[in-house]
Amino acid sequence: MQRVLWILGLALVATGCGSSTSIGGVLSSLITITAYVPATAKAANGEADFSVFVDSAFQNGDSPGAVVQVRFLATSGSPFAGGTSDILAATGTVVSATQIVGLCPPADIASLTEVTARISLEFPSGATAISATPLARFAPPPPTVTGFGPQPTTVGTVAEDFTVDVTGFGPVGAMVTVEFLLEPGGLLCDGGTVISAQGMIMSPTRIAGTRPVSPVQATSACRLRVTQLGRTATSSLPLVSILPNPGSGAFVAWQAPFTDHAANIAVGDLNGDGYPDLVTASSSFVDIRVFLNDQTGTLVPGPVLGASLDRNGARVALGDVDKDGDLDIVRAM
Repeated sequence: MQRVLWILGLALVATGCGSSTSIGGVLSSLITITAYVPATAKAANGEADFSVFVDSAFQNGDSPGAVVQVRFLATSGSPFAGGTSDILAATGTVVSATQIVGLCPPADIASLTEVTARISLEFPSGATAISATPLARFAPPPPTVTGFGPQPTTVGTVAEDFTVDVTGFGPVGAMVTVEFLLEPGGLLCDGGTVISAQGMIMSPTRIAGTRPVSPVQATSACRLRVTQLGRTATSSLPLVSILPNPGSGAFVAWQAPFTDHAANIAVGDLNGDGYPDLVTASSSFVDIRVFLNDQTGTLVPGPVLGASLDRNGARVALGDVDKDGDLDIVRAM
């Protein structure tokens, strides 16, 4: 009867938040984990101090300075060590009857969502404890954009394949949006400053895609922004420059900012700002239209000169007729 009662008592002790162990043939007392600090999620890619609080660390003969084996037990999957383990091991030191302190190593989380973990303790005396609920939280690593390939330059007049070096995106095979953000001074021929492309996650550190045809007015440096389901990262520096043409003398197609029947044009600096402006003459009416360069390469529609119902059309030229240093508009009908 005594042996049966002893076994029953052992079974009851083993169901608690901690556990009991036999030391010299005597059962040790149960240790209960009461709290864990920090309560907020720990950054998964860095070290962090922690404290585990218990009801009594000395009841089994352990003393201040005792080294405790601390393990973080993931509640689902194997998110630690790059997705290969469900346990993250650390060591702690007993500093009082109720507190153990330590340094949590980098978790190397392979997850895009927060990871929760229960905490287990193993004391030098052999006593152990496990938290009844998950107390530790690990935030996923922040996404980053760090590189671009295959070359640091790309030609805007043709579509080109690219790769982007990243962290913090997944899973493999998922699609992301890659944006080329033109730095100040860069401008697409249509006046835009952002080129958008689709990319696929090829590995935890690599995205591949194809940039569409994106003619630029001049060589334009770009930062890269990658977005996936609300997770966004932008490179801290420009990673690629888009060239207006391959340097072979090829011309870049460009849609003019007007829709009338311009049959004749003239180019010159009409307002003396150092940028070429445009003058057009209609093929249907004797209309002279002025388009001023806004100093970014965009031609802004200006006044209509010499409107008439004469349908014979007109020709236009620019020159300093009166020798005052300013260009004049000459019209022929």
